[in-house]
Amino acid sequence: MSADKKINQSQNRKKMWIAFFFFAAFLVSLAYHFLGADDDYYKSGLPIEKIVVMKQDGGQQAFKVEIAAKAIDIEIGLMHRKYMPKDHGMFFQIGREPRAISFWMKNTLIPLDMLFVGAEGTIVNIHHNATPLSLASVPSQLPVTAVIELNGGRADATGIKIGDRVLHPYFGTAEE
Repeated sequence: MSADKKINQSQNRKKMWIAFFFFAAFLVSLAYHFLGADDDYYKSGLPIEKIVVMKQDGGQQAFKVEIAAKAIDIEIGLMHRKYMPKDHGMFFQIGREPRAISFWMKNTLIPLDMLFVGAEGTIVNIHHNATPLSLASVPSQLPVTAVIELNGGRADATGIKIGDRVLHPYFGTAEE
């Protein structure tokens, strides 16, 4: 075999290994994105904080939530999201003065549980599994200062009920 052929084979092997490396890196990044890169789904730039729901039975459930406090963030909410990790959500800070409000699911692609929360942090209403893309109004039923949206079914799965208390500085509560 000539020296030129050996050089060409060596260069081809290098190119093949480089292509293999980039393909493998691409597959790893896809797996990371789709199989549990929990924090990677937060693309909104909103602050992320922890809330704890103190259940009446003495149990607790923690969630990582994006904080939607500005009008534009409240309006956009979780629209266009295709995925949200299991114990994540969005915490809509509506205002300090309790008022009756309604949400809808326009452009929201995943089912959501909506926890309507009063001024002291008590859950006053829960709407389970809101239908994706629905324009139907989902009312708070009572005056509230916040809404927490979780993946559909999480309230039932974690045993969260009306009367449970949300711990967060927004309500003047801290983790007990």
